[in-house]
Amino acid sequence: MTACWERFSMKILHDSRKAEYREPFGAAQTGTKVSLAIKIEDPSPESVRLMLWHGDDNDVHYKEMSEEGNGRYTVSF
Repeated sequence: MTACWERFSMKILHDSRKAEYREPFGAAQTGTKVSLAIKIEDPSPESVRLMLWHGDDNDVHYKEMSEEGNGRYTVSF
């Protein structure tokens, strides 16, 4: 039996200098709600998660991103 692996590329856009991708702009104080967004062009993923960690800490957290349409995904934390 032969295994066949398809490779594909996915274009993911995020510009931290534009309000449409990040709120608030710039550094946020501890405890402030932050919203991030990305835009994904074809192919569309089944799901999108944001991976969060702090420094060398091995405690990794994942946040599911919500699809808003037209390839735009958002998350707030």
